[in-house]
Amino acid sequence: MSKKNNAKYHLKVICPLCPKIRRQYRAIHKQSNCWWEDNWIKENYDIPRHFGVLNWTKAYLGISTNLEKYRNK
Repeated sequence: MSKKNNAKYHLKVICPLCPKIRRQYRAIHKQSNCWWEDNWIKENYDIPRHFGVLNWTKAYLGISTNLEKYRNK
Protein backbone atom coordinates (compact mmCIF):
# COMPACT_ATOMS: atom_id res chain seq x y z
CA MET A 1 0.00 0.00 0.00
CA SER A 2 1.39 3.43 -0.90
CA LYS A 3 1.88 6.11 1.76
CA LYS A 4 -1.02 8.06 0.28
CA ASN A 5 -3.41 5.09 0.33
CA ASN A 6 -2.25 4.15 3.82
CA ALA A 7 -2.98 7.70 5.03
CA LYS A 8 -6.40 7.78 3.38
CA TYR A 9 -7.28 4.42 4.92
CA HIS A 10 -6.23 5.65 8.35
CA LEU A 11 -8.26 8.86 7.99
CA LYS A 12 -11.37 6.93 6.98
CA VAL A 13 -11.13 3.84 9.20
CA ILE A 14 -8.53 4.09 11.95
CA CYS A 15 -8.58 7.76 13.03
CA PRO A 16 -12.29 7.79 13.98
CA LEU A 17 -11.66 4.82 16.30
CA CYS A 18 -8.59 6.30 18.00
CA PRO A 19 -9.19 7.08 21.70
CA LYS A 20 -8.61 10.63 22.92
CA ILE A 21 -5.74 9.58 25.19
CA ARG A 22 -3.87 8.04 22.24
CA ARG A 23 -4.40 11.21 20.20
CA GLN A 24 -2.65 13.14 22.97
CA TYR A 25 0.43 10.93 22.56
CA ARG A 26 0.42 11.69 18.85
CA ALA A 27 0.22 15.46 19.27
CA ILE A 28 3.29 17.67 18.97
CA HIS A 29 3.99 19.67 22.12
CA LYS A 30 0.73 18.36 23.64
CA GLN A 31 -1.53 20.08 21.11
CA SER A 32 -5.06 18.74 21.01
CA ASN A 33 -4.87 17.15 17.55
CA CYS A 34 -3.02 14.10 16.30
CA TRP A 35 -0.05 15.23 14.25
CA TRP A 36 -0.50 12.48 11.66
CA GLU A 37 -4.20 13.18 11.16
CA ASP A 38 -3.54 16.91 10.75
CA ASN A 39 -0.82 16.31 8.17
CA TRP A 40 -2.73 13.66 6.24
CA ILE A 41 -5.74 15.98 5.98
CA LYS A 42 -3.32 18.55 4.46
CA GLU A 43 -2.19 15.80 2.03
CA ASN A 44 1.30 15.51 3.52
CA TYR A 45 2.03 11.84 2.91
CA ASP A 46 5.83 12.10 3.24
CA ILE A 47 5.93 10.46 6.68
CA PRO A 48 7.87 7.20 7.11
CA ARG A 49 5.63 4.23 7.88
CA HIS A 50 7.79 3.14 10.82
CA PHE A 51 7.56 6.54 12.45
CA GLY A 52 4.31 5.77 14.30
CA VAL A 53 5.98 2.91 16.17
CA LEU A 54 9.03 5.06 16.89
CA ASN A 55 6.85 7.89 18.20
CA TRP A 56 4.82 5.51 20.39
CA THR A 57 8.02 4.07 21.89
CA LYS A 58 9.41 7.52 22.63
CA ALA A 59 6.10 8.68 24.16
CA TYR A 60 5.99 5.56 26.34
CA LEU A 61 9.54 6.26 27.55
CA GLY A 62 8.84 9.97 28.06
CA ILE A 63 11.18 11.10 25.26
CA SER A 64 9.92 13.93 23.05
CA THR A 65 9.73 13.43 19.28
CA ASN A 66 10.80 16.05 16.75
CA LEU A 67 8.43 15.80 13.80
CA GLU A 68 9.19 19.21 12.30
CA LYS A 69 11.26 17.82 9.40
CA TYR A 70 8.18 15.94 8.15
CA ARG A 71 5.96 19.01 7.87
CA ASN A 72 4.87 20.19 4.44
CA LYS A 73 6.98 23.15 3.45
